[in-house]
Amino acid sequence: MMLVFPKTFAFARQMQKPVRLLVRDWHKEPIPVTWAKPEKGWTKLNFDGSCKCKTGRGSIGGVLRDHEAEFLLGYAESIIGRTNSTIAELVALKRGLELVVEHGWRDNFITA
Repeated sequence: MMLVFPKTFAFARQMQKPVRLLVRDWHKEPIPVTWAKPEKGWTKLNFDGSCKCKTGRGSIGGVLRDHEAEFLLGYAESIIGRTNSTIAELVALKRGLELVVEHGWRDNFITA
């Protein structure tokens, strides 16, 4: 299934430039990243959205795992039309939540 999203919002594009300048030099050292299991009876949604800024092409993906870290479901899709990284992240979250509702999972922990 391909998601259709309208052209990039000018406001979002304008907001990204100053934020990018602020964040660029914050971390000089690598930051260790780990994945933690959700509590028993819960599912965990990890999602991501990305884009190529020059072309505006974007894609999304995500994975759902249970409290034992067992794979439940994954998704990956292209975004049709121009987008930016903020919109791609939101579309990835939206799609993940749609799948959570479709499968009837009630207790969910969500991380980007």
